[in-house]
Amino acid sequence: MRERLGAFVILSLLAVVMGALATTAAEPTAQQILDSVTDSGVFAGSGEARITMTVINRRGQSKRQEVDLYRSDDGKGTTKQLVVFVAPADVKGTKFLSIDSPGQGSQMWLYLPAVGRERVIAGSAVKGKFMGTDFTYEEISGSSSFSDEYTPTRQNDKTVDGRDCYVLKLTPKTSKTTYGQLVMAVDKQSRIPLSVEFYDQRQRRTKELTASDLRRNDKGDWQPHEITLSDLNAGSKTVLQIVSVSEKVVSEDVFTLRYLRR
Repeated sequence: MRERLGAFVILSLLAVVMGALATTAAEPTAQQILDSVTDSGVFAGSGEARITMTVINRRGQSKRQEVDLYRSDDGKGTTKQLVVFVAPADVKGTKFLSIDSPGQGSQMWLYLPAVGRERVIAGSAVKGKFMGTDFTYEEISGSSSFSDEYTPTRQNDKTVDGRDCYVLKLTPKTSKTTYGQLVMAVDKQSRIPLSVEFYDQRQRRTKELTASDLRRNDKGDWQPHEITLSDLNAGSKTVLQIVSVSEKVVSEDVFTLRYLRR
């Protein structure tokens, strides 16, 4: 799987609502650490979740939205995700479908009930802000891959919120990446990225993502229940809070344009 900002990972992470966590040997290499967080994105695995998204602007004004997230991962590289807005009334019924598969890349559609049809999210639009949040469409969809796009190097370990973390510096493999550098603190126990700093091509820090309120799920795996992404230039931040999680199988019909239009 891929690291997301949501989920990210940010997702993305936007870092784990669902999914198993991989483990590695003691004193792993930078690449082993990065590979081990593959299954610990914000949106990962298969199942569904209820999530609140609160956007807080520079003046401290906030707007709260509530969404249902449905996700499917076939374990062979194909992931499908549907985000359905359930509140407030002005965005209720809005849906965002993303499908990422080997050989076909990422496909994204946004359905707006007021318009009555979907539109394709492609090209530069995938870098745009998702529904007024600080996450991009790409980060919410989880289509970007840290392992594919960046080369990791180990930095000095540090402690984040009382948890011992590996620290990775991620350098772009090409000039086509969105960010010029990332610095990621990965919890040694859970392999969840507890913080990710995003730098632009001029090495200026532009965003920061944190994962907190870690809890064990029914399988004993750690999952963060709060993800915060701060846009340092805009002075805003988006807080994702996990209300509930289910690992029950989601019907493949959910991940179709026909369902999107319902």
